[in-house]
Amino acid sequence: MPCFINLPLRWVHEQPAWTDWFVSGRIAPELGLDAGSLALAAKWHQDMAARFADAGLSCAVHLPFWAVDPSDPDAEKAALAGDALRRGAELAGIYRARHMVGHPYHRTRSREKRMDAWLEASRRVWPELPRIAGAPLFLENTYETAPDGIALLVRSLREAGEPGVGVCFDLGHWRTFAGKSAQEELDPWLDAFCPFALHLHLHDNDGTADQHVGMGSGDVPFDALFAKLATRGKSVTATLEPHDTESFAASIAWLGTHAAVASRLGWEKPRMDALPLAEIEKNIMKE
Repeated sequence: MPCFINLPLRWVHEQPAWTDWFVSGRIAPELGLDAGSLALAAKWHQDMAARFADAGLSCAVHLPFWAVDPSDPDAEKAALAGDALRRGAELAGIYRARHMVGHPYHRTRSREKRMDAWLEASRRVWPELPRIAGAPLFLENTYETAPDGIALLVRSLREAGEPGVGVCFDLGHWRTFAGKSAQEELDPWLDAFCPFALHLHLHDNDGTADQHVGMGSGDVPFDALFAKLATRGKSVTATLEPHDTESFAASIAWLGTHAAVASRLGWEKPRMDALPLAEIEKNIMKE
């Protein structure tokens, strides 16, 4: 399994040079979906999928998440969210995605949802998506301050007969929204998540905001993370989530000095001579 890099499909549609950038650099994309990219014609997605496939690049898909909450207490909003996620899973099938990532939102910015109601609402949509896409689904922490809710949801979905659901542990969100940074604070999250298939979203920040800077540029304890995963004998996959080319370069540099981690993640250094970093406009996809 390759190590992926996030690539919002709206960037590709608005600035096709992004596709050239990924193809020439031999970078496997995790394609981010939003309302605009969901509305694009199927032919556009089919052409893009063929472009990546012809280049020999695997794709993954990050399902839409802005105002997309299938557990929203407003029934109409929840229904619209379910429709958007199903459409996203259909597109994941077009891209032959190696995996999908989705946000179940047990906690919003302001409050934690009641567990039983949240679980009931969540079970209406998430189990369908792996079957629609033909790809596994990883459920990601966002504003959660503890891992229990996501772990319980994933366990309940698997026990209900959906083996293709695992966890996406987003380290930047853990640092910002859960307010964690000490290496020992990783243990409860890894204890909760490691029983399942585990995918990592890797980006950094200083705790003041979800900055998505390069690995090693903030205070997420990546060395401790990978040491703890090794101690547990846990195999993981990963996506780097820089939001600009400077952060992308910083993460590449970090992996260049951590060869054992890079090898575990299936990371292969891009063809940097093919990546005109200074010529690509910096873009930001806040998550």
